[in-house]
Amino acid sequence: MQAGGLFSPSEYTAALLMHVRSQVTGAPPASALELGTGSGVVLALMLAMGAKRALGVDIEATAVEATRELLRQEGLADRAQVVQGDLWFGKGNLPYVMSLRKQVAEQRALNDVARARNQRVAAEVVDLREGLEMVEEKARAELGMVKPDEILVQVTARR
Repeated sequence: MQAGGLFSPSEYTAALLMHVRSQVTGAPPASALELGTGSGVVLALMLAMGAKRALGVDIEATAVEATRELLRQEGLADRAQVVQGDLWFGKGNLPYVMSLRKQVAEQRALNDVARARNQRVAAEVVDLREGLEMVEEKARAELGMVKPDEILVQVTARR
């Protein structure tokens, strides 16, 4: 174990690094994700192999800082984000985030229904306004209707 409570890279880490190297053939991946990043060596390898961006997540603050420091030392920090997070428990955990996404999707559906209803009501208001103008125009032309402050003058053709 290293200072600060971090586990030193082990035989397992070495095997994981070899496996990652063997899996990347051809063009490097556009992005990489490492959950439980620990010391950060696997995340650093994925970036060194050409990943354009990467995200590392660990529950331990010391692991997050160790990974950030390693990425700074290797000149890879500008393409990576390393965050402290608990995927299963506590605020911001995966089940909680999934439930929030579901709520957002449901609210968006409700918003779409309300938006469609509002558009229909707005169209009805426009129709009513235009309809009243049409009624008034017809009443003036055919019935000689005038407003209280108007004078109606009709000119007829000579016979």
